[in-house]
Amino acid sequence: MATHHPHFLAWNCVPFHPHRPGQPLSNRPPTKQEIAKYMPLLEELIALLQPQQVIAVGRSAERALAQIGLTPLAVRHPAHGGAAAFRQGVEEIYRAPTGEYSNAYY
Repeated sequence: MATHHPHFLAWNCVPFHPHRPGQPLSNRPPTKQEIAKYMPLLEELIALLQPQQVIAVGRSAERALAQIGLTPLAVRHPAHGGAAAFRQGVEEIYRAPTGEYSNAYY
């Protein structure tokens, strides 16, 4: 994302790094309960910032944003072997005219 800085803000649908118990460097999807708990924070952040574009990074983010009525562009989450698809998806979004992103890298 460094090549696109400062034109974006990255924010999780939960404001912490979900990990497996006792393994702080691991990565796991947030639970439905965790997402629901922090949904008001996500809504408030979007309302305050009024972004031109919202990109969901992974299915959890895509579902969370759908719950608040947004239909974001979506890219593959970079964890668990998705880094190349994530980079390709973000690059395509930044290159494509508005509305022409295909989600081909998801």
